[in-house]
Amino acid sequence: MTSAPGGVVVLGGGELLLSGVSVAAVLAACRLAVRVARRDGIGVPGVLVELEAAAALGTARMARSGSGTSEYPSGVEGAESLPEDLIGVQEAARMLGTSARAVRARCARGTLSTAQLVGGRWLLDRVEVQDRVDRRAG
Repeated sequence: MTSAPGGVVVLGGGELLLSGVSVAAVLAACRLAVRVARRDGIGVPGVLVELEAAAALGTARMARSGSGTSEYPSGVEGAESLPEDLIGVQEAARMLGTSARAVRARCARGTLSTAQLVGGRWLLDRVEVQDRVDRRAG
């Protein structure tokens, strides 16, 4: 395991573990690359969209926790579970018992704080949506 400045750790198998400002930098770089690819009329690789979504979720979780560092343990297991934590508008609407249009409006207003617009689609943190469902039920 090799540690680099800025919150980057290179694990034995070549995996990267990012925290703090590194997650935000990856998100900004992915968003720029997607924008440039669309502007130039070339396809956006799916892996880039997945990386952007994971960085968006990590950034949102850091903002929600107020920590400035990742909430995940210092191991690959936490990083591997990122994509399963993301849900789309349809799934969020089903969980919340509302329409997809209402969920998109909440995302745009910022009332779903971890919602991120990625590749033209809103992605939400499943944990935040489930917390809202639990608060309404309890």
